[in-house]
Amino acid sequence: MKILTTSKNIIEDLKKININSSEELIEYLPYRYESFSYTLEDDLKDKQRIVILGRLVSNPRSFNHGKLNIITFHFVSVNGHFYTCKIFNRPFYMSLLDLDNHFTIVATFDLASKTLNVINLKKGEIPPSEQLKAVYHLPSSLNQSVYSNLVRRTLERIDELTNTRIPGYLISKYRLLEHKDALGLVHFPKNADEISKGLRTLKFEECLEYCFKNNG
Repeated sequence: MKILTTSKNIIEDLKKININSSEELIEYLPYRYESFSYTLEDDLKDKQRIVILGRLVSNPRSFNHGKLNIITFHFVSVNGHFYTCKIFNRPFYMSLLDLDNHFTIVATFDLASKTLNVINLKKGEIPPSEQLKAVYHLPSSLNQSVYSNLVRRTLERIDELTNTRIPGYLISKYRLLEHKDALGLVHFPKNADEISKGLRTLKFEECLEYCFKNNG
């Protein structure tokens, strides 16, 4: 099945990692996961990566320092903690920031200055179902979110994957999943347990296929 995109750039990027079909796309698994669950703020450590929800309490200010563009603003989390925030070399965030909305900020914490060096930010709260994100080995020109959205669309449209690669009696005996369901959990897990369940089925399939090949 052809890859579900008309972008020549994306298709070329995928070829760099030997993905030439929709089937190969969804079989290309994450190598790690990044958590966006909200951080408890009572005992933050220096250089700790944190995720917090809150609001700006000062208008953002943008200025240039040498080759650096720096955005600064003050921020109060929903837990009542006050921070100074800095964003480096992403001037486009100025058009997103305002005093009226809540924002989720991903940052590293500087203990001495109580400053957040912002890595990423998003308007609004991240729902629990989206707080665990798959991370893939991709060419630098291919955005993780673009790839993830392509995987999601592909999983929704590939009907051939509704059939499992494991006989039904083994699925029942070992409490395994259908192939498509296992891939869905590995690519878009809500928690670590779902990752384990999905990988358990995929590893069982791999082992079963290996046994069939060696006994054939």
